[in-house]
Amino acid sequence: MTNISALLDKICKCLATGRNRGLGTVSLAAILTLMSPDARATVVLTVSGCTLGCTTSPYATVDLVQDGISIDVTVTLGSDPNGPYHFHLAPDTKHHAFAFDLSGDPGVIISGLTAGFDLAGTLPGSFTSVPFGTFAYAINCTGCGSGYGGGLTGPLTFKITPTSGSLTPASFIANSMGHDFAVDIVDFNNNSGNVSDPGTVIQNTPEPATAILIGTSLLGLAGLLRRQRRRR
Repeated sequence: MTNISALLDKICKCLATGRNRGLGTVSLAAILTLMSPDARATVVLTVSGCTLGCTTSPYATVDLVQDGISIDVTVTLGSDPNGPYHFHLAPDTKHHAFAFDLSGDPGVIISGLTAGFDLAGTLPGSFTSVPFGTFAYAINCTGCGSGYGGGLTGPLTFKITPTSGSLTPASFIANSMGHDFAVDIVDFNNNSGNVSDPGTVIQNTPEPATAILIGTSLLGLAGLLRRQRRRR
């Protein structure tokens, strides 16, 4: 950060004096690009596949934050008036704690997985989450017991890194039935089932960047210094 601060000081002087102003402007743009935060996306799961219960939406939220070539994933469960929903022990192979698809079905490395969770199998694979179809990637709650009492509240977090290339939030795509994610939950009354999203087009959305404010301030300061210089 010290090097960037020193470079910003030089750029500010270039802009203020008018010397190498073009270079200063280009350099400033480059620094703002480097300082801009990675893309992120949030998907809210509001569609219930529970046969009973699961009456209060949203059921879960999936946050995707880019970290270089990887994506940090956080799955946070919602709640109903009786308390928070839980991840729970899957009753069969058609329910998974979390299932998703990626464009092109790349090979991936999952790291930093929350304790109590594990891969559902070799990824990519074929994992059914009724009634929301099949996904190529899935995670199970292997540390969960049966029912609400044996469940985990989460959140479920992990980092997903491709074995080649890179991922962005937009790499997460809908499956053949139009759903991006599926999460298996249980409520306080032991009603359970998969929940999903209504079909969301995930886009890469940059966070508001503090760097933009820095750049605007520098440009304003440079303009003020130029005006003061002309008055001398």
